[in-house]
Amino acid sequence: LMETKEIVFELRRLADKIEGKKLPEDTPKPDLEAVRGLLASKSRSGKTTEVKQLLVSFGAEKVSAVKPEDYAALYKAANEL
Repeated sequence: LMETKEIVFELRRLADKIEGKKLPEDTPKPDLEAVRGLLASKSRSGKTTEVKQLLVSFGAEKVSAVKPEDYAALYKAANEL
C-alpha cells in the first residue's frame, strides 16, 4: 500500500502532468520513507530485479544508501518501472 505522502506527491505530479505544468519548487520532495515505500511496492509487484538495478544506477545497494538529493529522481524513475 502507498503511504499518504506518496499518494499526495503522485496526485500532484499527475495533476500537473495533465495540466502540462512542471512541479513548482515548493512541491514537497519525496523523503526516504516515500521512496522506500514505492520501491517496496514495485518489488512486491514482481519488479525486484528492476528495483535492484535502479538502486545500483543511483550508486546504492539499498534504499538507505541513496543520497537524499537523489530521492526525487529515484522516485520518478521508480514510478516509470
